[in-house]
Amino acid sequence: IAGFSDHERSFEPKLAESLGLCIDPDVGNFVYKKPETFEESILLAMHFCEQVRKLKLIPDSAPLVWVFDSVASMVPYDKLYDDKGKRRTDRINMKDKLALATATSQNYPQLAQFAEDYNMTVILLNQVRMKPGVMYGDPTTTPGGQAAEFYASIRISLGRKMITNGETGDKKETLGQEITANVIKNKVTRPFQKAKWRVMYNMAGFGASVDVVGSTIDFLVRKQLLPKDGNYIVWEGKKLYQTQLEKKLAAEPVEDAMKKLRAFLPEKVEYLHKEDAESQSLPTEDADVATGAVEE
Repeated sequence: IAGFSDHERSFEPKLAESLGLCIDPDVGNFVYKKPETFEESILLAMHFCEQVRKLKLIPDSAPLVWVFDSVASMVPYDKLYDDKGKRRTDRINMKDKLALATATSQNYPQLAQFAEDYNMTVILLNQVRMKPGVMYGDPTTTPGGQAAEFYASIRISLGRKMITNGETGDKKETLGQEITANVIKNKVTRPFQKAKWRVMYNMAGFGASVDVVGSTIDFLVRKQLLPKDGNYIVWEGKKLYQTQLEKKLAAEPVEDAMKKLRAFLPEKVEYLHKEDAESQSLPTEDADVATGAVEE
């Protein structure tokens, strides 16, 4: 069962359905909420988790997940209401600017305990901000203070690079995005690993999907697992550019294409831990993940 707190108010049901998500409330495996405050959202997720486990709605070994989208958009109660419980209309002061950091430091320890005790994965999406005046080191930061850096089991920095049709001017068209994930913290397994995949826009103009075949070809080329002759990839005795190979495999069923590509994976997994080439992806979001007891 998955829950989703939509603080950005950006969830589109039709888009979610087009991507394969079952949003039917009668089915009950997806819970969608629009909490008003940070505290309400945290309590809602913990109450949901506790009730699912106590009522045995799913087996104890079955995972729970709750997504908060996003921390930067979560409004602490004190910032929204005054001491009498009325909506505030006054200006924001210095105390209000620190309200989110105070709320995270007070609530994340309890949330982390719930995640472990009830086998629940908590995904806290966040946004990247730039620190003004930073001349050396990393100028990026995330809203909500530093509590996530201590209590999250995994922190993933996401970046993206646009995929175009290669044309310029008016003929230039954006076809999708190459997403880069850098694991900047990991208490579960080896940290500092990277992953890349393509998300391509549907040509019908609605929704997007992961290009599994194209992403796998990128991976095999990056890891130097596909035989090459200069700038060409040697495929079934022929020399092809990567784009030509992608078009060729795109015409085949995904299962058949993936079977051919998996044949190039090495028997020793250690080979895959070679460092990737540095990319120029722009940081867009951080996902702070607090995992449950099963993963840890």
